Amino acid sequence: MATYTQLNSGKWRAQIRKHGFYRNRTFDLKRDARAWVAQVETAFNATTSSGLVESKASLSKLIDKFFEETKEKGKTRQTVLLRIQRDLGHIVLSRLSQMHLQEWAEECHKTANANTVVGYLSYLAKILDWGRNTKRLDVTGDIARAVRRSLESSGFNTRSTERERIPTKDEMISLYRYWRTSKGLSLPMEELCRFAIASCMRRGEIFSITAEDVDVAGKTVIIRQRKDPKNKDSNDQVVPLIGEAWDIVERRMSAGRIFP
Repeated sequence: MATYTQLNSGKWRAQIRKHGFYRNRTFDLKRDARAWVAQVETAFNATTSSGLVESKASLSKLIDKFFEETKEKGKTRQTVLLRIQRDLGHIVLSRLSQMHLQEWAEECHKTANANTVVGYLSYLAKILDWGRNTKRLDVTGDIARAVRRSLESSGFNTRSTERERIPTKDEMISLYRYWRTSKGLSLPMEELCRFAIASCMRRGEIFSITAEDVDVAGKTVIIRQRKDPKNKDSNDQVVPLIGEAWDIVERRMSAGRIFP
């Protein structure tokens, strides 16, 4: 049920109470408040009746099953799904609606950028689609995708920020000089940075390299489980070490793990 209240400022506050849920928002015009209420109520009612199995299990149970039965692994995936499980896991699947996800996304956006929230929603859509396609549950990832579209249509920037600048040579020299004279620095920052520039590897890839991964004769290294959006399963790659990248690895081979 929706109610509309005109405030002393002249604006209109719309309030929705439905099946134990409450939401409110303030608008300059009453017609905008009515349009918002219609959108929310439509989203709330858009979760039923596909002829599939209605589940009384919670979203948390579905996430547990997803963890157990799918091959895809990764720290980012696990972190995101645990966040979803913590915040929304208590909701019974048969009652999960776009309204739940819209409210949750708006709450997440208070502490995270829109691009991060979109990532959460994409993972959630994948789980719900999996539940529908493999478990024949009456759930759908469309509700998460609809919330993502609502963020985009509301003007939030859901794309990663492009970087258009790299450090100049003089800036790098200043950094190297600073690291050389810093007392108590536990990491070999200059060599780390030089190796990163020469190899174009990610931080996690650099720290994972061991002496056993290095082919001295071929001047290559095996990067295990290299990040690839199209290949989540097993993606070990042999990467050539060229120029300064090889010089640094060769110097540090006796350490076991190339970088601490």
